[in-house]
Amino acid sequence: MLKIVQIAVSGGLIFYLITYIDWPRAAELWQAANKRYLLAAYFLMSSAIATMAWRWRILLKRLNIVSTFWHLWADHLLGLFYGIVLPGVIGGDMVRLASCARRTRQSLPRITASVFFERACGLLMVLLMGLLFAFLLTAPERVQLGPSLIMTFRIVAVGMLLGAGLTFFTGRHKERWFLEDRFGVVQRIRELQARFTRLPKTTVFAILALSAMSQAIDIFAVYIVSQASHLAVPGKFFYIIVPMGYLMTLLPVSLGGVGVREGVISFFLIRLGVPASDAVTMSFLIYLVRMAVAISGGGWQVILNRWAGLSVEGASRSS
Repeated sequence: MLKIVQIAVSGGLIFYLITYIDWPRAAELWQAANKRYLLAAYFLMSSAIATMAWRWRILLKRLNIVSTFWHLWADHLLGLFYGIVLPGVIGGDMVRLASCARRTRQSLPRITASVFFERACGLLMVLLMGLLFAFLLTAPERVQLGPSLIMTFRIVAVGMLLGAGLTFFTGRHKERWFLEDRFGVVQRIRELQARFTRLPKTTVFAILALSAMSQAIDIFAVYIVSQASHLAVPGKFFYIIVPMGYLMTLLPVSLGGVGVREGVISFFLIRLGVPASDAVTMSFLIYLVRMAVAISGGGWQVILNRWAGLSVEGASRSS
């Protein structure tokens, strides 16, 4: 039933957004777009994925799971492919952790825990980034974006950051939980906490730093797409808009956040004075650039699988 609702919401939002597009104007926007900027955005998004892969490699190494950077980058790209091109059919994270578990022959729960931890770090860093830029807004800029929306984002972001800090703190100490653990949920949470609170501080710092770097690069890529579309929107606004969109996609109301993400970006660009058609066109242009990055994931996987096959074939011949 939930899947049907998600399909309906995603389809409804996309249809609603499309009604705002002035197709002759969209065609003009595409023809006038700076294709070199779009190419730069593609490479920036790919670099953000590479940074995430490096972060994952550091974390897996601490869990005694060895994998090459290139394989983990391919896993990330493959997960992005399933998460964007086929949203909601197979979760992107499920694909990449299954690929990693099959290749490394390690237990799925351990790799799942690593994916959960790095995802949580990425979310916290993007919220922190959005929170910092939200406090840097001037009064007229807050009015442009919507004072109540900015305040709501601040409250939610601060609450989630404090909650994460409290979770980490209780994981390092032996406080007793005051909830009856009938189904073993609390015990599993404590085990997950203990697994990562034992990580060295330098490792945690490196993971958080790489999380912040990857998110910053990805948001800058979105800004570059806006520049390719000749939209006169200052870059700092995207460091608030994108985190707010990220937060909205956490709500399980659509397939992989499709429709919600584009709707949030369009909504705030319109508030900043961008014509509705241009705002919606740009939101879909961002999606297309991400899709181009995601499709390259399939190519990387084919290359690496072929390479692995040749290595195995060469080893068998030599023996």
